[in-house]
Amino acid sequence: FADAYGPKRALTFRVTLPADRYDTPQKQAAWYAASLEKLRALPGVKHAVVTTALPYSDAAWSDDCEIQNRPLLPGKFRSALRLNVSQGFFNAVHVPMVSGRVFLPGDSLDAQPVAIVSRTFVARYFPGENPIGQKIRMGAARASHEPWMTIVGIAEDTRYSWWDQAPPAAVYMSVAQIPPPVAFYALVTDGDPLALAPSARKAMAGIDPALPLDDVQTYDQILRLSLTGLTYAAAYLGIDALIAL
Repeated sequence: FADAYGPKRALTFRVTLPADRYDTPQKQAAWYAASLEKLRALPGVKHAVVTTALPYSDAAWSDDCEIQNRPLLPGKFRSALRLNVSQGFFNAVHVPMVSGRVFLPGDSLDAQPVAIVSRTFVARYFPGENPIGQKIRMGAARASHEPWMTIVGIAEDTRYSWWDQAPPAAVYMSVAQIPPPVAFYALVTDGDPLALAPSARKAMAGIDPALPLDDVQTYDQILRLSLTGLTYAAAYLGIDALIAL
């Protein structure tokens, strides 16, 4: 984040949609649309977005990736970070677009699924090519219902872990088209982000009073926790090295 939208200015929390009440993509997508509309209307909120992982949070996970009409050779494997994000995500976290477009209101459940890929994804799987217009899908090896998505944009590389020095190949999908059952919300404000917590809880309870908000904290606190784990690991390795010596 730039200083104006730094970690200390973002409130985050996690929502898990119960499978018994949000048992269809339509219900899940409707929840995200309604909740974001409520949160963006709160006084002091500059941005309200949904994502399955925030940069440097160590919450992103890799999935297999298939490119249409490009079968893999035996023993080969394609993978990328799988990230479900809402409209406005790239602007909120200051990830520039290299080319193409961001997610738009028309990218709905009824429209052709689209994806945005990272610069490293292009370098790895489309070297020397323009991938816009190509079709990919994630997780096909474990779930045959995964849809083919048309690549509509390329985003600048962003790291999602302190541990990996190299920028990852990443595929961004719209929560309006492929809604996840669990996601993080990020509310960016000019003031104290924790002061938004009561009004955020009230707004969300107005849609579903039985749905709790978990891990309510600032983005800065998430980064500190991630760094604590990294510092601990470095110290542990240092002790091992001393013992070896």
